[in-house]
Amino acid sequence: MSLAPRLARLKPSHEGGRANLSFSKVIRVGPVRRFDKNLNKLYATVMIVASVRLVAQTVILTARWQLNKWTEGVSMRFIRPTVLVMGIVLLAYGSAPAQRAGPQFRRPLACEPLEPRTKLEALEWRYESVLIKGFSQIATLNARGADIRVDAIELKDVGAATRALGIVIALRETDDTPRENRAFIDYDEIDRLLRALDSIARVNETVTKLAGFEARYRTLGDLEIVVFRQARSGTAASFSAGLCDRVTGLITLDDLDRLKAHIVEAKTRLDEIK
Repeated sequence: MSLAPRLARLKPSHEGGRANLSFSKVIRVGPVRRFDKNLNKLYATVMIVASVRLVAQTVILTARWQLNKWTEGVSMRFIRPTVLVMGIVLLAYGSAPAQRAGPQFRRPLACEPLEPRTKLEALEWRYESVLIKGFSQIATLNARGADIRVDAIELKDVGAATRALGIVIALRETDDTPRENRAFIDYDEIDRLLRALDSIARVNETVTKLAGFEARYRTLGDLEIVVFRQARSGTAASFSAGLCDRVTGLITLDDLDRLKAHIVEAKTRLDEIK
């Protein structure tokens, strides 16, 4: 077949004033179909990725919800007993001052000296021994910053048949979170303490030509009494107890005389049981 008939079939025809480009339609059908096919593949891939992401998000949210629900259940199982125990402890602590029979004689281990300084401490530190403590509260003095309590005490080791007498002076702070500390004084040390109280109570501005003065006495069990001159209100005194975390109460000289009288009364009570 010659080339002319082929070209005649490819010539554009004119219908209604418009050219019917059948040749163009034949040439463009293949690329359009390939483009539609690729577009469908891309759309399918996007839909698969979106579906996978949605499923992953759903799994994660479900796992988080289950974890939160489990954690809440576990925490409530632990929180309820903890709250109950804390309430019991607070209730016991709140009623402790009314139920406590005597002052807190034992101090934290970090505040203990390397060796006992008094016979009372030596007995109290014993282990694997049955210790009996007898005490009589003599008086309590309300000082500024702390309450000062004087007790006559007796400690006995049942197994070793040993015994120690003396007094304990306990100081307890008066703020919202009070600390407490104490000092043991053996029976044979009481007279030395009374003489020291007489001596420092007589100290005044004549002992030195300088503006201020201070007189200090410390027992073997870390009870410290200080008489000092205040800038405006004259002479005052302080009682302190403890090796560390010391508790201090400020008193007047009249209060110092009252404390001395209470110590004398405690010694008299001990003389009755010797």
